Amino acid sequence: MKRTLILLAALALGAHASAAEIEVTEPADTALAVAISDAVDATTERVGKCIEDGGAHQDCLCASTAEIAGIRDALAAALAVHPEWEGQAVSVADTGDGEFQSLTLFLDTVAASAAPPVCG
Repeated sequence: MKRTLILLAALALGAHASAAEIEVTEPADTALAVAISDAVDATTERVGKCIEDGGAHQDCLCASTAEIAGIRDALAAALAVHPEWEGQAVSVADTGDGEFQSLTLFLDTVAASAAPPVCG
């Protein structure tokens, strides 16, 4: 289960290979991609903080179900508009928000990391 946190962090950094890449340029599509990224970041931050505070990884995942659901919701919203994005790498060259210049999301990995954790 420790791999889940690493996967979430890798998503935020865009570390992955082999998916076909879709370049996003329209502002509405950029907003969809950024919403997914923001949800991944929120989950990574929450789980990471919990672990830093001494929580067990699985317990931290279970305490972050709302954030994980946020990833699923953002992904579902994007796929409702762009079903062709499913399982693909979605790349944004410029988000236009001044915070970063590029973003690549690997939606197969995002979908896998958004699965609800098994909680006791």
